[in-house]
Amino acid sequence: MEKVETGKEALLYLQKGEILISSEGMIVIKQDKRILCRANQWHAVLSDEEFLSLFEHSSFFIYEKKEEEISSLKDEEYYQWRHRWL
Repeated sequence: MEKVETGKEALLYLQKGEILISSEGMIVIKQDKRILCRANQWHAVLSDEEFLSLFEHSSFFIYEKKEEEISSLKDEEYYQWRHRWL
């Protein structure tokens, strides 16, 4: 995951539609003109200015969705089992 060092840089990534995660596990997204922050015990809806004032010196990581590959070995095992029992 790519690290974002400042709140200003984080705001630029949010405006591009990226999802950010803090080192404490807080998830941050931008939806319309609001920034949604969600952690285990709380959540907040912030404006750009509020986000910058609260997280100006915070660092985040850009979330990268990993797509799982379909294993051909698992397919082989399934079809061998299916052929044997059905």
